[in-house]
Amino acid sequence: MAIDPICLMEVDEKNAPAKSVYNGQTFYFCDEACKKKFEEDPEKYIDVEGKEEN
Repeated sequence: MAIDPICLMEVDEKNAPAKSVYNGQTFYFCDEACKKKFEEDPEKYIDVEGKEEN
């Protein structure tokens, strides 16, 4: 299971309602609204190495 970087909800990669690729890493989202928010400012939700923040 992946973690939606916006709402921190668990998302099944195979059935994710939305996904986005940033710096070669795929991020999965619970819905299009979270994906849109992420794509507006990805750096806000990930660290400089492209990994999710803790």
